[in-house]
Amino acid sequence: MNPQELVLSWLLWHQVVKYIQHDLPLMESSDTRFPTVYAGFLRLLGKEAYAKEQEAAKELRRAGITILGEKIDSGEHFVMWRHGGQTNCHNLCMNA
Repeated sequence: MNPQELVLSWLLWHQVVKYIQHDLPLMESSDTRFPTVYAGFLRLLGKEAYAKEQEAAKELRRAGITILGEKIDSGEHFVMWRHGGQTNCHNLCMNA
């Protein structure tokens, strides 16, 4: 994988983990018939997503890529990263 693909892979798993962490308390307090069952399933998905995020972070370290920062602005997600002495910016449009 090239460096940009590695950064994108990490970013996507990172976002999945953040969204699951946000949704878990909402699911636990929802008015559904079995909120604890659904929350347990979401918690299991969260553990798997976290493991994938950590695996992607290891791949970044192996490739010598450092994430400098990230920001969401106007529906776009910007990630600054460094590889081989060069600083790069990747943006992902989230409105599409």
